[in-house]
Amino acid sequence: PFLLIKRRWKALIWSAIAGIALVGLTLPLSGGFDSWVILLQKLPVYSQRPAMAVSAYQSVSGFFKHQFYFHPVWNPSPLMDLPMLATILTATTLLMLLLVTLWQSRHDIHAKWTFCAMLILGIVVSPATLDYHFMLLLLPILLLLRDHQQMKMPQKILFILVIVCLSVDYPYQHEMYSQSLMAYPKLIGSLLCWGLVIQMMPTTEQKM
Repeated sequence: PFLLIKRRWKALIWSAIAGIALVGLTLPLSGGFDSWVILLQKLPVYSQRPAMAVSAYQSVSGFFKHQFYFHPVWNPSPLMDLPMLATILTATTLLMLLLVTLWQSRHDIHAKWTFCAMLILGIVVSPATLDYHFMLLLLPILLLLRDHQQMKMPQKILFILVIVCLSVDYPYQHEMYSQSLMAYPKLIGSLLCWGLVIQMMPTTEQKM
């Protein structure tokens, strides 16, 4: 999506060529086309596993599953047992995040903030996101730190909250936090970071 919205056609074409070539060269080692067919069949099933409702999976889908998907072993005490609502809220949230990112990225001339926003979305959109995946957020955090002098005071406070949410280590998977937002610190930190990155994108007035 990043290459598409920034119209990096050469990079997109070469990436596609490299990906196709890599798949082709490794087919004899990976079991041929049958292995890819099996993978495509397994992926939807994997993302719908009941275990995805535990707070170890710090993703948007994991959050809504935790609230609205009952399972006697993995999630015995959700707010309500409405799995369809969890699916709808997940799709709606991710679509809104993507649309806002695309809208704001029109003014991001150098594309660094667009890349950071897409990187964050890539983490929170995956149903299998675990704590170590959030190391990828070091890139937007370092860029934000470099440009912190451009931030207003509310943005600086927001940046501190991002650091706290992503770095403070406490047992958020413990049962005592299961019915509160404290069960999803990494997800909250990521979304706050996304919001800050969106704010850092230059506006039309700043371009002029």
